[in-house]
Amino acid sequence: MVAIRADMDALKMAEENHDITYKTTNEYAHMCGHDGHMTMVLGAAQVLIANRAKIPSDCTVRILY
Repeated sequence: MVAIRADMDALKMAEENHDITYKTTNEYAHMCGHDGHMTMVLGAAQVLIANRAKIPSDCTVRILY
């Protein structure tokens, strides 16, 4: 079995970008890498699905979020 995992967490950090219009209006910004993690895992899933005929029938692939 092969498992590919992505996480969706957040770090409690103060926003330090003072000169941008899309900064947070809350005390803390949502500063984490989950957007990139999710994008990479979804991309891997697309490649696996497109090539599923090449994956041996006795192999299990799990995508974990």
